[in-house]
Amino acid sequence: MRVAIIAEGASDAGVITNILKGKLDIDRSDIKYLVPDLDNDETDLQQLDPKKFSNWTIVKANCENPKVIANFIEPFENQCFVVIHIDSEERHLAGYEVLNPKTITDDASVATLRANIIQKMKAWLNYQFLEQIVFAIAIQETDAWVLTLYGNAKTDFLPKSKERLWKEINRSASAKEKNKIAALNNDKRAQYLFLSHDFRKWKILNKILENNKSLALFCADLERYKEIDSNDLTETS
Repeated sequence: MRVAIIAEGASDAGVITNILKGKLDIDRSDIKYLVPDLDNDETDLQQLDPKKFSNWTIVKANCENPKVIANFIEPFENQCFVVIHIDSEERHLAGYEVLNPKTITDDASVATLRANIIQKMKAWLNYQFLEQIVFAIAIQETDAWVLTLYGNAKTDFLPKSKERLWKEINRSASAKEKNKIAALNNDKRAQYLFLSHDFRKWKILNKILENNKSLALFCADLERYKEIDSNDLTETS
């Protein structure tokens, strides 16, 4: 099974890479980073045109350009799928505009917001390729997913999850771990691969899903690719 990732940033791509390993045993060698373009060596990444890095507007633009996804899918036919990631944090901005529910207070409101964002993204895609797309909707951002590995319950509802994650890392990480994290600061994919490494462990990943509903829903959608019959792809999103 081949997988492509379209994500807001390199750190998000790193987190998703580990989740794919933990949930479906998909190796890095079977993953293509479409957005941002991370299929380069370290030197290439340092010299990469800033336009090739990503944010939610670039994710939207690539959804609206059918060639990006089609060029990946066509060679593999049904033996592939595409993960498209977006955070909910900037959903109030023009061009995104998924405003309801206005507040996130429980699992039901998380599920509703996620469903509304998916409907918006399906429209961006012009309802194409849906049987081979899994939506990775992070509420509020993927840092909230990683935070589940650092002892915090119900991380969907916590404001400033990125700040909370780094505060927790600074509090609990060993000196050796902090040095490793600092050394990876110029390679956000590698840094977040390290921070979210335990997502690669199936038992840990499944245990912490109760602490983040949007992560749990993403993993549930990935289930359709477990021991998949290539002739039996169905849309579940």
